[in-house]
Amino acid sequence: MPMSQRQKKARKTSLLRDYGAQCWWCQRALPAKKLTLDHLLPQSKGGSHSLEHLWLACVPCNSGRGNSLNPPKRIFSLNSISTSLVRKHA
Repeated sequence: MPMSQRQKKARKTSLLRDYGAQCWWCQRALPAKKLTLDHLLPQSKGGSHSLEHLWLACVPCNSGRGNSLNPPKRIFSLNSISTSLVRKHA
């Protein structure tokens, strides 16, 4: 059963209070309105709407992950970019 707008807002407010306004995947700090609720276990695979199974994610990370159990593909490319920058400056 889908969450109501009121339930979504309450869960998002709680996550913002507990973890701050940043994407769980890429760690970018963003305005709250740019963050979405992302399910630890995707809904299509039986994930629940309970607060323990939710975190905040930016739209590119959330949509890039889709219903996969893996991190979004963009995280791998972000990590390889930052790794190459660290190696150049080391």
